[in-house]
Amino acid sequence: MSTSTGRPAAFKSEVLLFPQPALQLIYDTAPIGLACLSPDCRYLQINQRLTEICGISVEDHLGRSVRDCVPALADSVEAIVQSIIATGEPVTGIEVAGQRADAGGDRSWITYWHPLRAPSGEIVAVNVAAEEITERKRSEREIRAARDAAEKALHHLQ
Repeated sequence: MSTSTGRPAAFKSEVLLFPQPALQLIYDTAPIGLACLSPDCRYLQINQRLTEICGISVEDHLGRSVRDCVPALADSVEAIVQSIIATGEPVTGIEVAGQRADAGGDRSWITYWHPLRAPSGEIVAVNVAAEEITERKRSEREIRAARDAAEKALHHLQ
């Protein structure tokens, strides 16, 4: 069943799990992308920084599935979320490469996935943090290329 916004009926009650002003302040000011996904991979919360990373507005994420918002990553995201639901263990240090929907050029992010538990211990959501590492990856490629060129020049000198 859907609401008048086209979002699942359960969306409204799930969002009410996260009304805390302190949580909103963290989301609003974090220098990295943050999201909270339901066990069925719908966006319960997302910050502006993550929308800048992927190029889709906050409003266009909330209540919608990962498959709707970032179909190219949906299989991977769903597998990670299901792994966390099944094991209760976080999944950290996952590198993601891709392009923004509204901009060209390859970009890279490192992601961290952690379960959000109810007081009963049940996993009710998965928190995601994403840090863009495009510039770091570019610098690493440049360093490797410079090292390879230096080694080649040294080999020619010998």
